[in-house]
Amino acid sequence: MLTSGIVLIMTCSAFFVYEYITAREMLRRQISTMSQIVATNSTAALAFDNQKDASEILNALKAEKNIKAAALYDENGNLLQHFDSKVTPDSPELLKYINN
Repeated sequence: MLTSGIVLIMTCSAFFVYEYITAREMLRRQISTMSQIVATNSTAALAFDNQKDASEILNALKAEKNIKAAALYDENGNLLQHFDSKVTPDSPELLKYINN
């Protein structure tokens, strides 16, 4: 009975680790896809410095509850538009991701 219990615990642990790794990979792919979509859709707004269109593009991210903040910067690194749930453009939370 002890052997069966150990095997059961090891099997459950392996299943948990597999699910955790799979979920993280799926989330990474989803975020990567969404960032590519936003990048493709924002080229015109960035090229013509159109803040209204940039705002509309970023506000579409409200549909994804896991996205807390997003920003579009021009080629000189100046903030064109940002979307946030409770983050300001100068917040440490946002600056942490910009610097990476």
